[in-house]
Amino acid sequence: MEDLKTEVNSRSYWNNRFDSDWEQNSGRQQTLYFAEVAHSLFPNWFHEILASGVTVADVGCAEGDGVHHLAPKYPKSHFVGIDFSEEAIERALKLYPEYSFYVSDIKEMDQKFDVIFSSNTLEHFYEPFEILHQLFEKAERYVVILIPFQERNRFKEHFYTFEYSDFQIDYKDFDLVYSREYDCSKVENIFWAGKQLLLIFERKNINSKHKRTLGDYIGNLSEEYDILNNVRKELLLKHERLSDKMKIEINKSKNLHVDIEILKTKNSQLDRLIETQFENINDLLNKHNYYESVIQEVTNKLDYAARQEQWLNSELYRLTLEMAAIKKSLIWKSRQVSIRLAKKSKLI
Repeated sequence: MEDLKTEVNSRSYWNNRFDSDWEQNSGRQQTLYFAEVAHSLFPNWFHEILASGVTVADVGCAEGDGVHHLAPKYPKSHFVGIDFSEEAIERALKLYPEYSFYVSDIKEMDQKFDVIFSSNTLEHFYEPFEILHQLFEKAERYVVILIPFQERNRFKEHFYTFEYSDFQIDYKDFDLVYSREYDCSKVENIFWAGKQLLLIFERKNINSKHKRTLGDYIGNLSEEYDILNNVRKELLLKHERLSDKMKIEINKSKNLHVDIEILKTKNSQLDRLIETQFENINDLLNKHNYYESVIQEVTNKLDYAARQEQWLNSELYRLTLEMAAIKKSLIWKSRQVSIRLAKKSKLI
C-alpha cells in the first residue's frame, strides 16, 4: 500500500495516466463535473469577489477543463492552471490555448494568487493537511478546495477520508469562512457516487465585508438539492451533447487514420517507383557513358583517317608535280620516242 501511495504521488504515474487512460476513463468529463459542482456551491459573496477581478490558480488542473469552465463566468478575473504533470499541461495548452497553464509542484511555486482553487486533489495524499498549508502559503486572500467527503470505500488512488472533525475553524493565517456538503448520489451521474465537500478559507485581516452566518457552514440542503438537481439536468444534457461531439471527432479521427494508412501505402508505392526510376536512370547513364566512350574512339579514328587522307593528298600532289616535271624532261621524251619506234618495229 505504501508503494502505491508513493507511486500515485509521482510525476511519472500521472504522466502515464494522462498519456494512456485519462480520457478513456472520462477523466476530462469528471474534472468538468467537479468544476460545475464547485461553481454551483459558491456563495453569492464569493461570486461577487470572483466577478470583481482577481487572480485565480487552479492547482492540480489536469487537462484544464475546470479552468475552461470557470474562467468565462468571471471575465474580469485572470485564471491559470497549474499541474505537476508535463503531459497534462501539454494537453491543456493544446485544448485551451487561450488560457495560461504551467508545470509546477505546489512546493516549488514562487508566484502567489488572490485565490487558490483545488478540486479533488488532497485525497491523493497520505498527509493532505501538509498540502493544504502549502496552498495557504500561495494564497493572498482565499483558498477554495473541493474534496471527497466521508469516503468510506476509498478509490484505489485515494489515501485519506475526510470528516467534519478534520477541519479547524481557525488556522494560523486563515479562517474557515464557508463550507458546503453535497451528496452527488442524490442526482444521477456517472462521475461520483458519494459526497463532496466545498471549503473556503479566508486570509485573516483582509478587511472582508462579508458577515459570516450559520448559513455559511450549513445552508439549506433541501432547497440546494432541488436547485442543483435542475442544474444537473442541464449539465447532463451538455454532457450528452459533448459526448455526441466526441463520437463525431472519434469517427473523424478513425477516417483520418484510414486516409493516413492509404497515403502511407501510396507513399510506399511511390518510393518503389522512384527507386525503379533511379535504377533506370543509372542504367541509362551507364549506357550513355559507354556510347560516349565509343563515339570518342570513333572520333579519334576519324581524326586519324582525316590526317592520313590529308597526307596522301599532299603526296599525290607532290608525285603529280614530279610526274609533270619528268614528262617535260628530254629523257622522258626520248623514252617515249624509243617506245613508239619499238612498237613500230614490233620489238615491244
